[in-house]
Formats: sequence, structure tokens, C-alpha cells
Amino acid sequence: MRPSPRPLPELPPRSLEQGTLTPPGSRERSGPPLRRPAGRTATPIRRDGVTLGVVRQLFHGDLEQLGRGLASMCGQAADALDDASGALLDTDLARAERVIGNDSTLDTSRARWAEHAERLLALQAPVARDLRRVVTGIQIADKIERMGDLARHVAEVARRRHPERAVPDPLVEPFREMCRLAVGLARNVQQTITSPEQARPEQRERDDDRIDQLHHTLLAGLDDLTGPHPVRTAIDVALLARFVERFADQAVAISRRLDYIHTGAPH
Repeated sequence: MRPSPRPLPELPPRSLEQGTLTPPGSRERSGPPLRRPAGRTATPIRRDGVTLGVVRQLFHGDLEQLGRGLASMCGQAADALDDASGALLDTDLARAERVIGNDSTLDTSRARWAEHAERLLALQAPVARDLRRVVTGIQIADKIERMGDLARHVAEVARRRHPERAVPDPLVEPFREMCRLAVGLARNVQQTITSPEQARPEQRERDDDRIDQLHHTLLAGLDDLTGPHPVRTAIDVALLARFVERFADQAVAISRRLDYIHTGAPH
């Protein structure tokens, strides 16, 4: 025959009133119940409006720093194409070498600011418009680095053909205008990153269309080339036109991404 189960001990009434679980037989604490010291609160730090305001202020300061860094990169890319095209048209070897040597600076900047943006994603977990700004910052850094690479390619053609000029006389002016417009697009992006109100989307689209027209003009002019090396010259001009056209396309793509940040609507 099984023994009857042993009854559970009853908790002392005083323990229940105080909300504690004092085991039976233990000595109860005498005196009034413990109270939190005056002036001490248990409010979590994340519920403190002032503290959250400071965190948000620091976050937006980091975003502004990212924007300034990307704007500086875009200015460097514009300078690179300006110098590369000048070196090519003026057969300036020293200037071409300078563009080629400075390309690594843009590579380093891209890595720095991409890491900065990724750190913001990991530590701040932004949402909505702030999330678009951080993600777009990573994409812009990649595109600006590509613009620097394209400018370096132009400088490499100038160095390879020195002391000759890679672009023949009949095509110099269309190529010069094409480079000028592409540099202008990059300058506009530089301003728009830090001052969105200075964006000029209508002018941007007109310049982009004009660059496409000049690209076709340069390619059409290859049929009439003369000289000792027409095939080599045709290849050089086709590559140069493509480099500058892609540079401008990258700048336009960045501008449209910036439009998306402020409107939320893709182009």
C-alpha cells in the first residue's frame, strides 16, 4: 500500500502580503519592507527622451559626415577627368601621370566611406528615409570609384600615345565638349550631395542627351579617318568616347539615386 502524499507547507500570510516567497521555518526580516531610495528611478535609458535625442543627433552627424566624404570623392573624380582630358588634348605627359598616380586615393576613400556607412547600418539600424540615405551612400561610393577608374583610362591612353595626340584634329572639338559636359555633371553631383536644393534635373537630362549625341558624332567620324594608323586611331577614339560616356552615365545614375533619397520614388 502506497503512503499518502505529504501535504505541501502553507506559506506564511505575511510573506504573501509582501509579495515574497519566504520558505517556512526561515527567519522573517523584521521591520518595514525595503524601499527604493528617494530620487532613484528604474526608467530604461532608451526611454529617456533626452538621451534618445542625443543618439539621433549623433547619427545625423555621422550621415552628414558621410555626405561630405562622398561629395569630396565626386570632386576628385571630376578633377581627374578634367586633368585626363586636358592631358590627352594637350599631350601633357606629366598631367596624365598625375591622374594615374592619384587614382589610388579614390580607391582608399571608397573603402573608408563604405565602411562608415556599413557601421551605421550595423549600430543604428536606420529605417525609412535614413535607411535609403545609408544604403545609397554605399552605392554612390562604388560609382564614384568607377568614375575615377574611367578618368584613369583616359589618362592611360594619353600616356600611351604621347607625344602624339590620340584624337585627330576633326574630332577634337566634339571630344572636348563631351568631356566638359561630363565634368559638369560630376560637379553638379558634388553640390547635390551636400545641398539637395541645388539639384538641376532638367539640365542634367539635357546634358546627358547631348553627351549621347556627341558620342554618336565621334563614332560616325571614324569612317573618314586618314593618316598613317587609321585603325589604331579609330580604336583609341572609340575607347575614349566610351570612357567619357560611361563617366557621365555614372554621374547621372548618382543624381537619380539622390532624387530617390528625397522623394522615395525611383526614377
